[in-house]
Parts: sequence; C-alpha cells; structure tokens
Amino acid sequence: MKSAPISIDVFEVKVRLAELFRKVSDGQVVRITRRGKPIADLAPITNDKVESIAIAAKKMLTLMKGASAQTEIDIRPLINAGRDT
Repeated sequence: MKSAPISIDVFEVKVRLAELFRKVSDGQVVRITRRGKPIADLAPITNDKVESIAIAAKKMLTLMKGASAQTEIDIRPLINAGRDT
C-alpha cells in the first residue's frame, strides 16, 4: 500500500537529504515544497519491465483459467509441419 508523500520545504531538504534518500529507497515519496507549494517529488525508481511482465503473467493466468482443452485436434500433423520448417 502506498502512503501519502512526505512534504518538506526545500531549505530543510539540504539538512535532511541522507534521511530523505533512505525513505525514498524504502518506497516513500517525498514532496519538496517552496513556501508551501509543491515543486518536485523524490520518488523511488520502478522497474517498469518487471511490472509489465507481472501484469502480462496475471493476464495469461486469467486467460488460461477461462480456456478449455481442445481434445479433438490431432497434433501429429502439427508436429510434422513444425519439423519441415
């Protein structure tokens, strides 16, 4: 579960930078403000490729659960056709 970003003023960032980086590496988003207005977010880097693979795997499992096995197909001609290529 993602938590709300921590808000911190830009001047305080200088003093607490190491601590903020630890929080970001733990998954926390840090919102940097100037005079109460957001100017930037420090956020953990996500590995989009890993996330897309996980999403694709979930979709595949859902698809497989809804599919039924086709028992009337003779696979021998398919195997032989594959050997010809």
